[in-house]
Amino acid sequence: MDEQLVEPIIGCETWGDLLSKRAELHGSRIAFSYRESGSDATKQISYRELFTNARQIASHLSHIVVTGDRILIFHNSGLGFIQALWGCIFAGAVAVPAFPPRSGRRSMERLNKIANDVGANFALLDSATLTRIKPTLESNPTLNHIQMIATDDLLSSTTVEPRNVPKLDGDSLAIVQYTSGSTSNPRGVMLKHRALLHNAHMIGCAFDAKEDSVNVGWLPLYHDMGLVGNVMAPLFHGLESVLIPPESFLLKPERWLQTISNYGARTSGGPNFAYELCINRIPDEAKVTLDLSSWEVAFCGAEPVRPDTLRRFTNAFSECGFRKNAFYPCYGLAEATLLVSGGEVDKKPIEKHFSSSSMKKNKVVPTTNREDARSLVGCGRAWNNQKIIIVDPDSGELSKSDLIGEICVQGSSVAAGYWNNAQSSSDTFGYIPKGSQEGQFLRTGDLGFVHEGELYIVGRSKALICISGDNFFSEDIEYTVEKSNPAVYPLGVSVFGVEENNKERVVVITELNRTFVKSQTDDDRSLDQRLKDLDCEIRVKVAEQHGLALKEIVFVRQMSIQKTTSGKVRRDSTRSSYLNNTLKTIV
Repeated sequence: MDEQLVEPIIGCETWGDLLSKRAELHGSRIAFSYRESGSDATKQISYRELFTNARQIASHLSHIVVTGDRILIFHNSGLGFIQALWGCIFAGAVAVPAFPPRSGRRSMERLNKIANDVGANFALLDSATLTRIKPTLESNPTLNHIQMIATDDLLSSTTVEPRNVPKLDGDSLAIVQYTSGSTSNPRGVMLKHRALLHNAHMIGCAFDAKEDSVNVGWLPLYHDMGLVGNVMAPLFHGLESVLIPPESFLLKPERWLQTISNYGARTSGGPNFAYELCINRIPDEAKVTLDLSSWEVAFCGAEPVRPDTLRRFTNAFSECGFRKNAFYPCYGLAEATLLVSGGEVDKKPIEKHFSSSSMKKNKVVPTTNREDARSLVGCGRAWNNQKIIIVDPDSGELSKSDLIGEICVQGSSVAAGYWNNAQSSSDTFGYIPKGSQEGQFLRTGDLGFVHEGELYIVGRSKALICISGDNFFSEDIEYTVEKSNPAVYPLGVSVFGVEENNKERVVVITELNRTFVKSQTDDDRSLDQRLKDLDCEIRVKVAEQHGLALKEIVFVRQMSIQKTTSGKVRRDSTRSSYLNNTLKTIV
């Protein structure tokens, strides 16, 4: 679907138009359910109620904001967030999803950067959160000047007439979506109504959306996959979306699968680590009550999709009715609104073996030699007239089909640029490959290739480590270290390169489980000896699987490594802490 076809297909130019139409056509139908405890549906809202409440919020906002004002949304990931989002839309304001202020230094640093960058003078939240964070606000000069507005107070107050009715169209800015900031400071991706509508429609096409089906989501709504995938796309297609708090899933992963089971959900998903958590932390006794036979689209994206994860998850939950055909590997990023590529529903994920030694030289060579094979899962193709090309990051020319290069994207889902960052916007969104006559492309910063029509993701360009002319990816080494021993804390590994005598060497920072650090082994080895043995074991595993000698392995305590809001390791920050000798090591 190209840009000109958006309006005729849905009869709407903006997300306000879309919700108005849903309220008119399906007013009493449940739009969203929110399971506060992760086990019981405690709150629901219909399309008509969402429309009415959002208009009420917008009417109050119209007396204090003007079209284009940025408004931070500090709501937790529930119904209050969704009502606040559409309140901003109806008021003609630009919504800026963010997490509620917390007392931790790291979270406040990120929040201050967002507030400063976007220039917001208002924030929406609930009255209970406002009471809780008052001490934090009073001691924070960046947030202290922002007017905090409790939307539940607005909904319980007297209805007011809107002061003005904003004139919006598809080119109006709807949301500034801040990136996770895994390799840099968070940047605000500018999403116009038209791009959001296009991507929501594209998700429905790729997922073969069915209006009477149910979606389940746990991802934070200030994250692109949570916001677009679990809120905007379901509303676009008129299906119910059941949300559970992110922390509820992280504490007990079975709550996610139990919700899918209870609601007979057809669509749900998350990053690769979500499936790993289910494999590792859902006990057998919890599987007895699960019925996952309704789950037809188990999307997996936002980080490398591991074939081993798909196999182990299928083996672990096939007894609950889960089918491998349900897995839907896909690829996307906030700069392209969300989805870029995906496969066909109800088809097994495509797994191919490529020569590992050739890939170190940036070459793509299929192989049957398992000793020199790297298994990759295909992430489908572009949908709705979007275009994917592979570009040589060094020469800027289109890559040959047998070479790895940077993934570049063109189409109506691509965002308008970064907020208040013209140079970065031009570099990232205005890229024209050498010799190309097809206009501008989005540079994703991800490396991959297309083989037999299927897109394969190799890794982030900034996670590339070059050793003696061979290329290694941090994500692959991190995965190897994570699986090397149960003592390694899940998702607690950061790998990066450092220069030593004009050569790059590899450093591994590894979080260890608290139980390993505190417990004693049967042979009464000291902690120091256990760490030495673990160090040796990790080095052997990395050498065997990657042919790589590590410079240093640093063991740190559980939850020490900085991560983004979506759970990705912040390698740059970890590297800086290593070089500055500020890591809290286990000695």
